Amino acid sequence: MSNVTNQALESALTQVNNQLTANELAQSNTSQAAKLNLYYASGITERASNQLETDQDKANTANEQYNAAFESGEVCNNIVTAATAASTDAKNTASSVSTAATNIEGAAKALTSLWGDVMGVLAIATSLDNGSKVQKLVKNASDETELAARAAENTTLQSLQTTIEASQTQAASMLTQAKTLDTDIKSLVGVLDSNLTTLQGVVANDVAQLTQAQETENNAEGTYRTAAAETDAMENTLDFINEHVNHDLAWEDVKDEQGYLFNISFDAYEEVAIDPTVLMGTKSSSSSSGSAATPEKIIKEYRIIFVPQDMAPTFNINQAKSTELPSYFPIKPDGSKTYTQEFSTAEYHHTGSASKPPVALDYSGKALELGTSYAFFVYIDYTCDYQNEMEDTDGYLSLPSPYHTLQIPLPTASKPNLLFFRAGKKCKTADGGVRVAFKISNEDLTLPNSGKFTDFTEFRVFLFDQKNQLSGLLNDAINIEVEKMYELETTVRLDQAAVDQALQAYNTAIATGAPADVVEKLRQQLEAARTQLTSDRAAYEKQVKIVEEMFDLKINNFVLDEDILNDIPDAYGLIAAEFDPSTLLIKIDETKGIIEILDSDIADQTKAINANNKAIGDLQKSIKKHKEDQAKVLKDAEDGLRKAIEDDTLLQRLLNAFPGSEGKLIEFILKGVQGKLTAKEIQLYFILMTIFSEDERKALSKAKTDYHSLQISINAEETMISDFQYNGTLLNAEMDYLKNEKKEEEAELKRLQAEYDLFNTSESSASKSKSKSKKKAKDAAAAETEEETETGNEEDVPSKPESDSDYTYFMAYNDKGDFTDNFGEPMMQNHFYCALVYSVVKESSANVAPMYAPAMSEYSKPKMYFMPTL
Repeated sequence: MSNVTNQALESALTQVNNQLTANELAQSNTSQAAKLNLYYASGITERASNQLETDQDKANTANEQYNAAFESGEVCNNIVTAATAASTDAKNTASSVSTAATNIEGAAKALTSLWGDVMGVLAIATSLDNGSKVQKLVKNASDETELAARAAENTTLQSLQTTIEASQTQAASMLTQAKTLDTDIKSLVGVLDSNLTTLQGVVANDVAQLTQAQETENNAEGTYRTAAAETDAMENTLDFINEHVNHDLAWEDVKDEQGYLFNISFDAYEEVAIDPTVLMGTKSSSSSSGSAATPEKIIKEYRIIFVPQDMAPTFNINQAKSTELPSYFPIKPDGSKTYTQEFSTAEYHHTGSASKPPVALDYSGKALELGTSYAFFVYIDYTCDYQNEMEDTDGYLSLPSPYHTLQIPLPTASKPNLLFFRAGKKCKTADGGVRVAFKISNEDLTLPNSGKFTDFTEFRVFLFDQKNQLSGLLNDAINIEVEKMYELETTVRLDQAAVDQALQAYNTAIATGAPADVVEKLRQQLEAARTQLTSDRAAYEKQVKIVEEMFDLKINNFVLDEDILNDIPDAYGLIAAEFDPSTLLIKIDETKGIIEILDSDIADQTKAINANNKAIGDLQKSIKKHKEDQAKVLKDAEDGLRKAIEDDTLLQRLLNAFPGSEGKLIEFILKGVQGKLTAKEIQLYFILMTIFSEDERKALSKAKTDYHSLQISINAEETMISDFQYNGTLLNAEMDYLKNEKKEEEAELKRLQAEYDLFNTSESSASKSKSKSKKKAKDAAAAETEEETETGNEEDVPSKPESDSDYTYFMAYNDKGDFTDNFGEPMMQNHFYCALVYSVVKESSANVAPMYAPAMSEYSKPKMYFMPTL
């Protein structure tokens, strides 16, 4: 093929490649727009689904209210009937009292039961629709029911204990109350029926909106899948051209120095050996001497030329030819199959060794800049002999490589940990709190110029429904299978080209009458090519089915990536700030100290309560002993009186004249001993004392003195018991306060420990970080061991976080109670959510944003909103 033909082919390929590149860029923009539309369509669907769930709960509650009220209405009708019967029975004769009481008692029980039912309805209505007409109506019905129930209970008591007239009055009152309640319940049933109907309409509307949202999302998915497929097709076409026509020109960032170091590679071009004796203008002396001519290579050198993206479509061979050192990088051909060259940017600071990769310059001699997109070309400078032979000094220029932007990746947060907790006395928040914690190694946060990424980087935390996490994992798996499908598709294309070429060679051999062995060899090659095509096509078709089946498993149709994260408003997430876990340790220690003090106070209080209770017990025992002594004093006095009466003949004859008077006399005198006589009775007491002898009077006087002395002790001890009981009330109240304080402090300790554990269980950073110098083997082994320890024991809680010198810790707070998900929608109770950290350049530093690539962390483990109260 002549060089003129080569130039024509080169020009055609360049035009096709440039057009494909432009189309691919336009299609990529279309695909990105479709992707965002699909994301927001999915958000609308999710919102509609949540709204349906919320309104369905309201409708279910309204249905329960209606059923409760309807049943209450049925009971109310029975009450009115019973109350009417009770009132009628109460108007009959006294013989009907029992019947009336029975009926009224039944009505009272029914009313009491109904009051409980209506109070239950009131509780439901209050939680659902605070301040509404329904609540007021149910409250009125509740009050009426309670009054009627109380009236019925009073009626029952009075029917059994007083007169029939009182029963009649109360029965009539109860009947009035029951009729009022009946009216109110019927009104309530009507209102609840209307409310239920309205909510059922709302639910039906929600279902319609959800259906419409799903249809919109499905349409958006179709648009996105079409746009994405077209983008993928163009990308694969460009990749095919680059690999099979353009010698696989490739960029590759150096893993630990992304943005600062990169490798350029390309496959070697065919270098056909030529005989110098046949080149135009060469001498033939070597041939005439009989010695063999030495073959020569046709490529003198490869030249790598960098061109900014906006200039690449028009960059041509004349510009390449006129580009001079040092604006290109030369590579001498050495027979390698692939050539690779490492370059650095001007910002690269290398401290590991004296050697340093060359700084990449574009074709104008300007150093490649971070944040700017470039392509590179390979220009082939042929040898002079070959140029003379071809009568062409232009050389050969490749098509532009895929475009590449040199960007420094921002630090990637470790897998974050998520915590929900409710508000408490020690943590006064609007409703509850959210904590998201993660860490980043200090090495990852350090720039080569000793600056810090945190000076211009912020870490945005978004909360996603768990299905987004599951969807992301599935989508990643789908993308892997899609890549396999495209690779097989490329293989099938090449197989088909090989079959076509073999078939053409075979047909040509037959048509030209080639020897039979040649024809047979070509036939075998054709059959082998067809067999390979059949095998690869079957594998491709199988892979297509796998991809289709996996697409059917999609949870969310949109694919979460940087494009979508960039488009989520900041207000939908939280901004993390640096956090020192040791401050939590201080708070934890302080709280533990408070709990220890409270435990000591509770122990002291327990001793005081026990001592107080023991004093009361001792006094009660003493009082019991005194009362036993009083009983003995009375018994001795009684025995003395009986003996005195037996010994006194006159007194015996006097008492015999009045049968039964002996016992009353003894009882009267013992009352005098106890000091329980009235003023008039005391006069009689002293008169009776004259009947007894002086010794007997002295014995009774002593008994009276002893009895009163014991009573004084009892009274004093009872007063002391009252004082101790009052003191016990104070001690128990103080104990309740101390226990409540301890409970609050324990809840605070549990919350603080949970926050601290967020840092303890953080996994090692998975960031695509840079490393300023190569690690020694020992350091690498230690790092590997550390990584295995962290990732292999995710559930274990270390005693403390890693050294502060190794990591910087971050935490995102939200104590406002306005918890929203990535769509900006209120989070749903009992749903599981995951946190994701997105590293971006701050808006205040937007001028440096093109130089840095955002980074996504992994999802956190899912947590239910809300977690149980800590």
